[in-house]
Amino acid sequence: ILPRPNGSAVDGTPESAYARQGFGYRQLTLDLSQMWVLTPAMWFELKGGYDTTVYERELWNSFQSGKIPENHREEEYLTRGTLNWNHNDYHATALGSELIYSRWGLNTSDYDYAWSSAIGKMDPWNTYSVAFFGEHQWQMNSWLTNFIGLRADKDQYTDWMWSPRLAFVATVSPKDTIKTIFSRSLRKNNAEELRTQYLAGEDPQEETLSSAEVIYGRQITPAVGANLSTFYSKAEILGINFTTGKTSPVGSLKYGGVELELAYKVEDLTLGFSHSWSKLDDFDLAPGGSTRITASHIGYGNDLNNWSNHITKLNGVWQVAPQWQLTGDLRVFWDYPGAKDQIENTNDNRQNNPNSSATNLTDPGNYESVGLASFLDLGVHYDTQGYGKFSLMGYNL
Repeated sequence: ILPRPNGSAVDGTPESAYARQGFGYRQLTLDLSQMWVLTPAMWFELKGGYDTTVYERELWNSFQSGKIPENHREEEYLTRGTLNWNHNDYHATALGSELIYSRWGLNTSDYDYAWSSAIGKMDPWNTYSVAFFGEHQWQMNSWLTNFIGLRADKDQYTDWMWSPRLAFVATVSPKDTIKTIFSRSLRKNNAEELRTQYLAGEDPQEETLSSAEVIYGRQITPAVGANLSTFYSKAEILGINFTTGKTSPVGSLKYGGVELELAYKVEDLTLGFSHSWSKLDDFDLAPGGSTRITASHIGYGNDLNNWSNHITKLNGVWQVAPQWQLTGDLRVFWDYPGAKDQIENTNDNRQNNPNSSATNLTDPGNYESVGLASFLDLGVHYDTQGYGKFSLMGYNL
């Protein structure tokens, strides 16, 4: 039997004796947009945005001598322009570009200096990134439409990242639609890791996600619609290497899933329901890599850690009066089998070696932390109909 608490605390020391653990953030966002109609078939939209986020993370040892909690602030300034052009009844094009200026490693004002687990004490720095994007829509015939799109992103510390997309939409009857989508997207590493790699003269790395999806939609009645979708994806992912403490290639994973969606809409009420099931198919660990994304490569199950295979969502919007609106959504995560695999693995390691150190530790046979979890959001909205809109939101109630 393992001693209590079975973790990194000292046996016999109550939890209340340790500093709290957790993270939080504060965010302020401002967006402005303006649209100009150039011709009956062409219009241009310009968007500007500002965003600032304060991030803080406290660990159990954050307040030991010489240590402060992880804390830093970032700012982002965005400008995006999009030109839309309906050439004729069969062709339409959208072209655009965006420029982002970001400031990183800023002081949060809560502590003497900014601190990051990846960099340590942070001195401020800034970066520029640019993107070009476009999409063309072709009405091939009376029932088939083709979409082809491309986005190219370039960060100050990365090479060009190309993300194409190809889709077909077939209206097989007045009530039935089939959509087929193929896409490939690239995502850059986080700012601190990119900065660290740049200062060390290392080449940056990005994540790649390739996926195929088929969606069948049917308008059952004027008020009720349904969608059934299935997808299969392959991801080349980055993650924390627990040996080096840095981000590095983790490996390649393949996974798929199915989702059912139902929508009900009448004049003053909109309701939505969905249930999705997803499953890890295969995982190949990168050479020299280490991960807790899954335990399948060490012989425990075949699921993703910290991911619920079954997810149910409910949402609703009720227009109570012309100026009053109520909103709500409920998300239910039924279980986390991949996290259970991790618990079994780490507990087995502790049984075999009482001095082993690992995360996700519980008493053997205790899986409460990876069982059902549900989250409820509710909102009240008042529209002055001329002077603005006011909302009161409650999250994770």
